[in-house]
Amino acid sequence: MDDTAIRERLRALYDDFEDNLLSKRRPLLAHYTSIQGATSIFESNSLWFSNPLNMNDIDEVVAAMQIGREAILRSEDLRLACASQDRHSRFLSTFDMIYSWHKTVWLNDTYVFCFSEHDENDEDGRLSMWRGYGNEGNGAAIIFDTKKLNINNNSPLIVAPVEYKSRQQMLDWAADRIALFSRLLSEMALPDPLLFNAAHYLFERLKWAAMYSKNRGFIEEREWRVVFFPERDQEKKFSAMLSFSTGPSGIEPRLKLPLGPPGPVSQTLDDLVGRIILGPTTASPLARIAFSRMLVEKNHPHLQGLVTASSIPYRHPIR
Repeated sequence: MDDTAIRERLRALYDDFEDNLLSKRRPLLAHYTSIQGATSIFESNSLWFSNPLNMNDIDEVVAAMQIGREAILRSEDLRLACASQDRHSRFLSTFDMIYSWHKTVWLNDTYVFCFSEHDENDEDGRLSMWRGYGNEGNGAAIIFDTKKLNINNNSPLIVAPVEYKSRQQMLDWAADRIALFSRLLSEMALPDPLLFNAAHYLFERLKWAAMYSKNRGFIEEREWRVVFFPERDQEKKFSAMLSFSTGPSGIEPRLKLPLGPPGPVSQTLDDLVGRIILGPTTASPLARIAFSRMLVEKNHPHLQGLVTASSIPYRHPIR
């Protein structure tokens, strides 16, 4: 059995994930941001992805990876599948090597862009999202219609919803996946040199889960993430998109994804944007006029008619 056969055999580990992919569901997705952030998107015709190490919820990603590792150390199914103490120790050592490398190196080249699932009849946006991500109501929500997006199953960009779990639920999920992996490992009867391959693919599944996991306390956000997985960019087509930005937090790495040809996403902003909602604090007639003018100046005149204003009676002082 070679690496390709091992990978195909272990695809069963993803059977609970694939039903959530964007290819199976096509929701409206809202990106809440400041007015400056929205202006940058329309000016550059691109989405600026953040590195997880600069995200507010990086602890969620790291914690989820640690929970996966903890479940592996606890797993009696895995110990029995390895068939000997020496082989079990070798598997754990191999997994820890992969885990350490990804934690210190892989995350440096990983990028994330966040959305919130948006109801079709919602003309105001959600107050919690305005407070948390829409500059305390002074920002804008750009609503993307994913039905208009072409899906490339081989893309390094994977779009999926976040799953909200308690720590115990995450442990239970990891234990279930590891039990399935253990059964498959026993059936494959791999020689010791191929244990690395199997450990690598188990880690990949746990890593994907970590990138789309969050504590249940954030469930109201209904978050979707677009994650750039660098190992899937084998032709290095995204290398030219690696860049940086400067802001209040200093300088940070970015992946700047252009929308429209000749980039990897053939649809333009004019194709994908279904509505733009101005936040409740900045939702004045003058703000709508100014925002519409910005769209014209940034060469998006067709989007003027999509600008609306949130009617939530929330006013936060503008700093």
